[in-house]
Amino acid sequence: MGPAARVGSVGPAELEPLAQEALRRTSFLVIPLIGAASFMMALDRGNLAFAATQMNADLKFDATTYGLAAGIFYAALGPLQVPSAAVGMRVGMRWWLGFITIGWGVVATCTSLVNTAGQLYLCRLLLGAFEAGAAPAMYHILAAYYPTDRLAKPYSAIFVGGQLSLIVSAPLSAALLTLDGVRGLDGWRWLLLIEGLPSILLGLAIWAALPADPLSAWWLPAEQREALHQAVHGAEMADEARVRPSLRKMWATLVATVRQPVAWALTAAGVLWVMCSFSLGAWVPILISNLLNGTALSSATAVGGGKAKSVQATLLSTVPFVTATFAVLANAWHSDRTRERTAHIAVPNLVGGVLLACFGAVARRSVAGGFAIITLSLACAFATQSVFVARAAAIMPASQTAISVGLLNAVCAGLGGFLGPVVTGAVVRQLHSFEFAALAMASVLLASSLILFGVLVWERRGGGGDGSKGKGNGGGSGGGGGGDGKAPDGAGGSGDLEMPRR
Repeated sequence: MGPAARVGSVGPAELEPLAQEALRRTSFLVIPLIGAASFMMALDRGNLAFAATQMNADLKFDATTYGLAAGIFYAALGPLQVPSAAVGMRVGMRWWLGFITIGWGVVATCTSLVNTAGQLYLCRLLLGAFEAGAAPAMYHILAAYYPTDRLAKPYSAIFVGGQLSLIVSAPLSAALLTLDGVRGLDGWRWLLLIEGLPSILLGLAIWAALPADPLSAWWLPAEQREALHQAVHGAEMADEARVRPSLRKMWATLVATVRQPVAWALTAAGVLWVMCSFSLGAWVPILISNLLNGTALSSATAVGGGKAKSVQATLLSTVPFVTATFAVLANAWHSDRTRERTAHIAVPNLVGGVLLACFGAVARRSVAGGFAIITLSLACAFATQSVFVARAAAIMPASQTAISVGLLNAVCAGLGGFLGPVVTGAVVRQLHSFEFAALAMASVLLASSLILFGVLVWERRGGGGDGSKGKGNGGGSGGGGGGDGKAPDGAGGSGDLEMPRR
């Protein structure tokens, strides 16, 4: 496939008929399995927020304890993303994704047995360790099927899977919480136990059915497999992409990634964005519970709403996540259609930050207004997810996506994912109000937007290229600030972070 159209053109470049047919015939299996993996990953990662509405009271955990438990997950997930991605690229992404899916299912199930803060911290660390390689593996597999200028929508399957898990898990968790006392188990223990088991079965299904790339899609004719492989990687990189990379090659990819100035800017913006979005995701059920109790803005702010309000708050938390799901899809669709990335990240962050800053003032006047602010600000923060990943995915060729995106994701998720929930918990505990926590998260989201607008200006002035070329170009034209776009030591690359894009 030749270079894709420039920014501002409508729609991605057309694929050859054979490649288009191959993509159609593989998408029906690849997208659902990747979406299911994302669904279960988010379910087992996020159900602590629902369990906490009872668990915190039962085990006498305060806001700091819960915030640390929510955040410590990312202390393991961040540093282990690149090593986990490297293992996956060596042993095969299909086998690795299946293994870690089974692993996190086992750990998630065992979390139902915790009785102390230390046990909870250990389970969350292990869960983060297993889930560390999941996102890079999913990005890598999708990047093997879709050219860069078509990635935002496929990547949205990962985030929509995550959002759907939160939508489904709200009523599911509410139902499971009502099992409180059945067979002598607390409701939150039933929740963690039952929601962890399906991941084990899914890991086995991934081993059995998921092809890691078009060349291993056994049901396709040989010419269709080859056509799609060529369309994704381009003639120059197609042969190299057939073999698993060496450790030296993966190291060269890391070096090539960190040498690009825009990667640093995106990483800084990503850390701030993750701080806010992950904190919102972790605290939404508890925040809604406090809104219902009238304690969100007072010195009586609690880390849960008590069992009487926990089911109602859990059900209501469906609304923000449903709204966020539509926001992810709409933003990804428009980004692919206009072939623009950076503004599709910066603008939602700006709007979300402004809305979040208004939470206290609005919530004082109306509980419904406060709920609406939380819903809309979470939708804005979450809307950028697939576009952010697609932006970062263009740093290097498709065969190196797990390493390049894994590196950025490691820093963003590891640092931002840990700091967000912990900072929020500390602010709530010290100031006894969610108003100040909302202001803190609004400030970091606005700072992220400011950095991204700076990147956008730089791109428009030609510093980062137009960002429109797909990985099918092979080497690309124009490095991160000029140059020939070739990565050191044969790492390959499309130069700058093409297609203003996480």
